[in-house]
Order: sequence, then structure tokens, then C-alpha cells
Amino acid sequence: MEGIIYYNIGLKCIVRLAVSILTLIKNVKKDITILSDSNGYSECEKIAKHFGVNIVNADFPSGQGKNYPLLNKCRINIVTPYERSIFLDSDTIILKDFSEVFDLIEPNEFVVTQMCKWESTGRRYRPRIAAWENKIHNETMLHAFDEKKAVNIGFYGFMKNAKIFNNWFSLAVKNRNSFIPDEISCQILLGHFKHLVIGSEYNTSCKHEVVTENTRTLHFHGRKHCRIENGKYLYNSNLWYDEFDKLRGNDFIEENIKNDRHLLRYIPDL
Repeated sequence: MEGIIYYNIGLKCIVRLAVSILTLIKNVKKDITILSDSNGYSECEKIAKHFGVNIVNADFPSGQGKNYPLLNKCRINIVTPYERSIFLDSDTIILKDFSEVFDLIEPNEFVVTQMCKWESTGRRYRPRIAAWENKIHNETMLHAFDEKKAVNIGFYGFMKNAKIFNNWFSLAVKNRNSFIPDEISCQILLGHFKHLVIGSEYNTSCKHEVVTENTRTLHFHGRKHCRIENGKYLYNSNLWYDEFDKLRGNDFIEENIKNDRHLLRYIPDL
């Protein structure tokens, strides 16, 4: 059994989640499930009903503290209903079918996308990894740079029993106050476990890359989905707004616009 999952806590990403699902169902014909914390479940339920997708309550044990929504991505295998899953961040839009990635999951256990053309030893990423050196054991850091490609986990595929999950959450918690602890802990662990890194066309950066005919998923990095300055759309936000406009009028959009402070910042009359 295979499918695509989203994970939501609270209300601030409800609009983004709906926009992403709209684009997903147009381009990928796979089972879809929203994994929702109790906080935000009723709004996610409206989205699920509108699009005809599944919803599962996903309250994690000890689900509090600094960066806990990010940390829960490191143990998402506990709550996924599928044996083979692809996880998507809500701040994405899907431009093209990526179903072929499912065929890569079982033989590799864990499939993650490269961040642009960045490398783990490069100037952008190496300092992020180095910040963990005083937080974890030397044997864990020993293979931190074995995977040369720097990764982004806004899109990743996995087997429910992938071995990396035995260590991922426990490692991420050790430096939970750091920048994107879910992603950097994943990068550190990749050298220890079976995995495959695929191209950034499956998870294209809205800011650092160019959208091409090969782009499957466009990732807006949290707050860049709606950016307009001096009348100009920045970071491919025009593509996001085109999809957002198609959903205007639905209660799960209109009632939750106020919860997306970034959207309100750029279109204050909303």
C-alpha cells in the first residue's frame, strides 16, 4: 500500500496545505492522507472532505517543546497508513507527476531530494552540520559528510520500516533548538543508513533555482509562497497565487487567511 502524506499542526499552514493538495490531485493520481494533530484537525477535515482525501489523527507522544512540529517529521513513519509513503511539506505546489519515485522507495528504504546543487561540505551547509559537533557523539558525526549531496526534506519517500527512523528522532531532539534540526540530523545520519538522494527537480527551491519543464515540486521554504514587493512577484510566488485564487470563497480558505501572517503581510486587504 502506498500514498502521499502531509502533516499539519495548528492553523497557520491551513491555506498552504489546501493549495498544495489542489495542485497534487491535478498532477499525481495516488492515495492522499492528511496527518493532523488534534490542534487543527477540524480545519483539515474540511479540506479532506472538499478534495476527497483521507485524514488521520496524528497526535504524537510528548509532542511539545521547541521545534516539535519539525521533530515529528523524524518519526512520521509511526502514523503513516502506508507501507511506502512520500511526505510533502505544505509549502509546496506540484507542477508535474512524480509517481516514479515510488518505484525507488522499496529498494532504497529512504529517498530524499537534493537541495539545489548544494553539497554537505559546501559553504552553506557545512556550518549547519558543524553546529552539531558538541551536541552528539563522535561516532555519529563520523559519517556526517559521507553523503556529499546536501538534502532538503520538504519531499522525501520512505518505507514504514526504514532503519533510519530508529535513530532520526532521538538524534534530532539532542539539538532541537538549532536551525532546522530535522533536516540537519537527517543529513548527519544518511551515511549510516541505506538511502538514495534524487535530483532537486523533485523539490525545487523557489528562491535558489529556476523552474523548468522538469520541475515536479516547487518548494516555498515556509514564508516565500506569497511574496510581492513593489508590484512584482518574487520567488515564483505568482505560481502559488494562481492556485490560491482558485480556492477563494471556500470557508477553509477564507476563515484561515488571518492565520497566515505572511500572506496578510503581502496582501493586507485580505
